[in-house]
Amino acid sequence: MTKAEKITISISAIAVLISIATPIATYLWLDPKVKEFNERARLQVTVDDPNKDLDSSMSSWDPYKINILNIGKLPAKDIQIVIRFKTELPAFDYFEFDPPLQYEIHSTAHESFITLKRPLASQDSLNMIFYRGVPSLLTVSTDTGETSTINTGYESIGPAEGKEIKPNKKVKSTKKP
Repeated sequence: MTKAEKITISISAIAVLISIATPIATYLWLDPKVKEFNERARLQVTVDDPNKDLDSSMSSWDPYKINILNIGKLPAKDIQIVIRFKTELPAFDYFEFDPPLQYEIHSTAHESFITLKRPLASQDSLNMIFYRGVPSLLTVSTDTGETSTINTGYESIGPAEGKEIKPNKKVKSTKKP
């Protein structure tokens, strides 16, 4: 094989590789739908102090804080929060947002459905502070369907209503048959 033939085969092989790689690279780097998906809003929901001992006395009761952080590169729009209590909901003023913001709330006997009126910017956070008890479940979702859930496992509303907070954990019986 001559030197010219080797060069021709090498150039042909490079051309084939470029023709295969170009559509893949264009799709992954330049397609707006893929780029939007990769940079979508993602919410991270954490508890301020997950190991907090929730005492039943009013003097030692600290507010229960949940932090919502947008770790995505785009703003989180149409944020919806579902709060579930195992018992009936406490009084209407059982939580607040920090910083304050506008929201709509619809409640049933055991659940509240909250829709935030403003987007949450990239790398921005929002605290949800519960003054009257601990929810058993809190779910946060965005317009893209990203969902984060915290299952606290608590059964009752809390000391602000005069009830003891009990973790929803099953204890093995020590009785012998």
